[in-house]
Amino acid sequence: MNYLLPMPAPCQPHQFLIIYVHTALAHLSRRQAVRYTWGNVTRWSTVNDPVTLRFVLGRPYKRMRHQQRALASEQAEHGDLVQLDFVDSYRNMTLKAVGALQWLNEFCQNAR
Repeated sequence: MNYLLPMPAPCQPHQFLIIYVHTALAHLSRRQAVRYTWGNVTRWSTVNDPVTLRFVLGRPYKRMRHQQRALASEQAEHGDLVQLDFVDSYRNMTLKAVGALQWLNEFCQNAR
């Protein structure tokens, strides 16, 4: 599976915890709520035990290009999106789960 947005930073060599959240394209306010509450990694991370947050999603339908521009802007600001190359829909939840595991396998192999 291919990635669409610029990649977020990989996990650290001594990564303690990765929180990955399935999300929908239009759920910016929900992602913001997670970032500022239980997903606020600065609350949980230490130098020796870093915590990473990643939101996993697909791509918009072709007629929804404005959503892609909004995601690119969000990625530039937060750097925590993993966008995979499939249409983001409820029917593709399996692809989202497999894509998240693929990203973890490629970029977070040293997680404890």
